[in-house]
Amino acid sequence: RKRGFSLVELLVVSAVIAVLMAILLPALALAKKRAKAVVCQSNMRQIGVCIWLYEQDNEQLFPRPSHSTADTSGWLNTMVPYGLNAKARACPEDPRFLNPNLNSTSYSTNDYMLPPEPYIKTMQVPRPMVTVFVVETSTGADHVHVTTDVDGFATPADFLSEGIAVQRHHGTANYLYVDGHVEPKSWVEIQKTFSPAVSFFDPATAR
Repeated sequence: RKRGFSLVELLVVSAVIAVLMAILLPALALAKKRAKAVVCQSNMRQIGVCIWLYEQDNEQLFPRPSHSTADTSGWLNTMVPYGLNAKARACPEDPRFLNPNLNSTSYSTNDYMLPPEPYIKTMQVPRPMVTVFVVETSTGADHVHVTTDVDGFATPADFLSEGIAVQRHHGTANYLYVDGHVEPKSWVEIQKTFSPAVSFFDPATAR
């Protein structure tokens, strides 16, 4: 005679499935977050390529900023002909831009590399491999002023006050450097390494 599953056996199987789901779901959620961080890195690399192309057509000058995202003279708009579309300006972990549009951005440029500052070309930046050009922003500003007038150098506290999204990707954020490479840095790492003498935001002290 054919024998079916007993109630105890069904309960055991259900319990095993529940345990497996409890183990796998956090891992899947983390994998999804990591995938979004990779998309963000891809966006920043595309921004870096667009900036490089712009420099080739404009005497090696960095693109200009704007104090309004509606201002067509700002880099958000001047990068469009070089391939920067609305989707590439929206980090998938940025809750403000689930529906990206032309005047939205998840990324801000470093004001040190913007006219009329002294570092307006790549060749003028002493250490482009360790100097940050573009950061993730939580405010939508197209550029950030990290250095304060009081102390004269960038600090982690300045990062927070400027709305830099330092923990957008599981405690880390992505940073585009002047040389074009993208690197994630944790908020813990930033707080430990900043000092008056060393700042990866200030070209004069970047190490």
